[in-house]
Amino acid sequence: MARVARWCMRRRGLVIATWIVVLVASLAASALLGDRFRNDFALPRTGSAAAEALLQRSFPEQAGDEAQLVVVVETGRLDDPSRVAAVDVVASTLQAQRYVGAVQPFAMARESGQIADDGRTAYLRVRMQPPAHDEIPISALHRIERAVRSSAPADLRVDFGGAPFQETGSQGFGPGEALGVAIAAAVLLVAFGSFMAALVPLLIALVAVGTGIAVIGLLSNVVSIAVFAPSLAALIGVGVGIDYALFIVSRHCGKLRSGASVEDAALEAARTSGRAVVLAGTTVCVALLGLFVVGIPFLYGTAIAAAIVVVLSVGASATLLPAFLAVVGRRVLGRRAGQRDASAGSAAWRRWAIGVGRHPARWGAAALVLLLVVGAPVLALRLGSADAGSDPEGSTTRAAYDALARAFGPGVNGPLAVVVDRPTGAAADAAVTIATRVAADRGVARADPPLVAPSGTVALVTVYPRHAPQDTATTDLIRRLRAHALPALDAELGTRTLVTGEAAVLEDFGAVIGDRLPLFMGSVIGLAFVLLLVVFRSIVIPVKASLMNVLATTAGCGAVVVVFQWGWLAPLVGVERTGPILAFLPVMLFAILFGLSMDYEVFLMSRIAEAWHRTGDNDAAIVQGQVETGRVITAAAAIMVAVFGSFVLGADPTIKLFGVGLAVSIFLDAVVVRTVLVPALMHLMGRWNWYLPSWLDRVLPPAPRRG
Repeated sequence: MARVARWCMRRRGLVIATWIVVLVASLAASALLGDRFRNDFALPRTGSAAAEALLQRSFPEQAGDEAQLVVVVETGRLDDPSRVAAVDVVASTLQAQRYVGAVQPFAMARESGQIADDGRTAYLRVRMQPPAHDEIPISALHRIERAVRSSAPADLRVDFGGAPFQETGSQGFGPGEALGVAIAAAVLLVAFGSFMAALVPLLIALVAVGTGIAVIGLLSNVVSIAVFAPSLAALIGVGVGIDYALFIVSRHCGKLRSGASVEDAALEAARTSGRAVVLAGTTVCVALLGLFVVGIPFLYGTAIAAAIVVVLSVGASATLLPAFLAVVGRRVLGRRAGQRDASAGSAAWRRWAIGVGRHPARWGAAALVLLLVVGAPVLALRLGSADAGSDPEGSTTRAAYDALARAFGPGVNGPLAVVVDRPTGAAADAAVTIATRVAADRGVARADPPLVAPSGTVALVTVYPRHAPQDTATTDLIRRLRAHALPALDAELGTRTLVTGEAAVLEDFGAVIGDRLPLFMGSVIGLAFVLLLVVFRSIVIPVKASLMNVLATTAGCGAVVVVFQWGWLAPLVGVERTGPILAFLPVMLFAILFGLSMDYEVFLMSRIAEAWHRTGDNDAAIVQGQVETGRVITAAAAIMVAVFGSFVLGADPTIKLFGVGLAVSIFLDAVVVRTVLVPALMHLMGRWNWYLPSWLDRVLPPAPRRG
């Protein structure tokens, strides 16, 4: 690390110019080639995937995602001749758009009961082309909306429902994210008391994140990356980028105040804090890329996107930051900050650390109880999917959802596709029987007449639940059909019946995640254990770190349940409708939070380990580590909380979920775990903190040289 820092400082012009060229080139390439962000919830070897494959073969025009064109008039009726002609024009305009496969004629929709009793609301089914909506760029969906609306008369409201059009949310930075960065800048200014010291971490983070977002946009053309991934990656990048630079600049400033030269201070910061940054960033990437163990393609792109900005943040901290420090020299201290005593503010942290050390059992028990109480609601976690009724007010999908729910009932927003496969033929007769029996279920509003494939061996029955797609009753219906009703009918009729549709796909999604969650968590914890074992030469420290990170992560998930599932404090974050927690949220939160929590563990333990190896006094080393890192870790956490808290200001409900979970977890991690629980446990364990069997010491790679 010191050699890299020295090279970058002595060639600072080249290093800064290279980063600027890379940033500009990547942004230009991204603008030129565009992006193709998409949500691909497809899961191999599940019932919904098998149903989709069968539809693709037997009904190519019916396979894939279905959207709805919802038309509403305030006065009159849609079946008036003039209105019929207007709707036909709108449908023809939609049919002419790229990526639109088939649009149901209005006359057919009227025959199928797709016009409300009052005649003011109707919907047409729209099949996107190609069938898998993950091939449709977001920009194309916006063009479709604009073209169709421009063809409608002023008194005809047109909106779009369905999964494809739910993906038209914002990406990257918005006003909320900008506010988070502004708060982070204020925290840096207070922490350092120097404009230049506050500016340098911000510049490092923004260069790394700008480059990362451009690279992610380019990568989305060849890898499936979720629509919310750029926003999530940007805010993770800002958080870790500022934090990593903050830790290095803080160490650098401390050495400058003690009389070291600019180069010597930067090299010492690179040897110590820089090394900790690399370890912390590696741990974050290990946790994120551990999502590949889950075996769900939807998560791969999000993991890669977040890992890209973390890697670039580490790279910028290791190369661009030393170059900046060489340029600004001693001005990084500021006029008044340069005169401050290096130990300013440490007295309060010393008193706090000594207080915890005097009563470790009492403090540790209080901190543990608090974390368990905040995390307890996770036991009531209900995984599922948020339907378009949770979309922001004013969005086209929310307007379409509300109009359909008022006119036809909430279940029309999430129809189930029951696919009947009868290899011996006569699938039509079997499908009629199945449709009749399924329609009699208490959770079903109605079932359409079967649509039979030309082969005669496959039929499709569209089933409309009585309840909204995200309601527990709809999930119960899917499970009831799959576990009891349809297997009994298959045995009676000699058929194979499968269920798909958006709600069924997300039910499968949650089931797969639940089955693979233990493997994922075990893999991430195991890899992090090995990393910490090699670096700190202790068995106890990695075990303690893993347990602490799991506690902090659980607390974040508990907060999500309280706000988004129970509705407590929901208006404060702009949540209008409670419901189940997105099925992929627990694994994503665990991956992100485990990695970010390990950042603070690494920075705290690095200082404690330095003091331990220097003095051999466990209690004194713990106090010294807290004194040296308390202010910096608190400032870093404040920045993270500000950045993640800005998530809740956006319109995307998925991003709001992440914002609450991440902000609460990081706050508790820094204030409770690192400040109270970890020191208390280490005081109680004494010299056992540094226990390493001699046989394992011989097997491990040599300990890295300490600065």
